[in-house]
Amino acid sequence: LITHLERSLTTRFKGSNLIVFGSSKTGLSLKGGDLDLCLEMPPKDQKKTVKRISGMLRSQGMESVQALTRATVPIVKFIDPRSGFMVDISINNTLAVHNTRLLSTYAGLDKRVGEVTKCIKHWALHRNLSDAAEGTLSSYAWSLLAIQHLQMEGLIPNLQTGKDRTFVEVDGMEFDLTMDTDAKGNDCKASLAELVTSFFHRYSNWDWSEQVVSIRNGSPLTRESKGWMNEE
Repeated sequence: LITHLERSLTTRFKGSNLIVFGSSKTGLSLKGGDLDLCLEMPPKDQKKTVKRISGMLRSQGMESVQALTRATVPIVKFIDPRSGFMVDISINNTLAVHNTRLLSTYAGLDKRVGEVTKCIKHWALHRNLSDAAEGTLSSYAWSLLAIQHLQMEGLIPNLQTGKDRTFVEVDGMEFDLTMDTDAKGNDCKASLAELVTSFFHRYSNWDWSEQVVSIRNGSPLTRESKGWMNEE
């Protein structure tokens, strides 16, 4: 499917490149999860591009094609009738590609990272707590909660520390993409069951009125330091 879409899109949009990102790339996906794709291409009207892509997909027999042009990052959603995969294609979603690389690196430190994260995401999915459009947390947000927890449990280090920083501009904003790709997992002996149980214990006792989850910091920040004092 990816090969077919890559051939179709790069032929139609010269100078473009199709990249897989998200949980299907990090290895943190659940069965039946979406396939997230990013079309990197020279700057153009993203809304028109999304509409062109949706028209192409309909002509190829894709099902339930939706062009979400008003989203922060315009996106095309559809279902491939052959495989049954639900697919999202976004345009120049560069930051998500960098985020995927970060989570992939964390998942590669210790197999328990992926196991814990998928347990938590499975739990959230089956309690209707994993749909950002409906006002709950996204799958990505649950992954971040799991990473923060495992940092604080001593299973994994903070990959975003270090004096030599790497800054990249994305959509007119500067982001710190510093990452220690040579880091190793810590010597934590906790079992999968213990790590999942302590996840629920940690966040059920979290001070949400004062603490902000921050995997970049490796431990929680205060709302005051984050500048979120006006948020409920």
